[in-house]
Amino acid sequence: MMNNYQFQLVFLLHPNEDTEQHLDALFEAGCDDGLMSIGKAGYLAADFTRESVTAYEAIKTAIENITKAIPHAKLIKAGPYIANLSEMANLFGCTKQNLSKYARGESPKKESFPCPIISGKVDYWYVLDIASWFYKQDKINIQKQDIEALKAIHDLNVAIEEIRNQYNHDSDFLNLVKDIAA
Repeated sequence: MMNNYQFQLVFLLHPNEDTEQHLDALFEAGCDDGLMSIGKAGYLAADFTRESVTAYEAIKTAIENITKAIPHAKLIKAGPYIANLSEMANLFGCTKQNLSKYARGESPKKESFPCPIISGKVDYWYVLDIASWFYKQDKINIQKQDIEALKAIHDLNVAIEEIRNQYNHDSDFLNLVKDIAA
């Protein structure tokens, strides 16, 4: 069964490269279902609504289409991945005030609101964690394919980080984290 998957891919190009020169090649390579953002020289952000059997396949083919059109393009992130409450409210069509209540534990629910991954003046969460929480709570209309897309986006970003941070990890530290991490 085919579903529509929404995601964003961000690529690094050559410094100060005019992205507009690639628009025709992107279209011809199969990116006619993407909105190309070319506002920042040296970067390409592509927002897709792509029909596919799986989210992984949708994202994989979009990456292949872009790198076919721009062989030197380097994938740097996929989204939505990490967001604050304001960004989440926009993504999920609810109010920041409503999300703040959930985050503070002030609303009845089946399970606790996910912990932020970055805490500070503004907290940030994995979008996948919040969407999955909403899906389980039956609070907001989130479809199974939305969760599937966010899972694929999350996995892709984790893989990008692993490639970027290729250094040896202390095995004792990793074993400790495996034992205690949630």
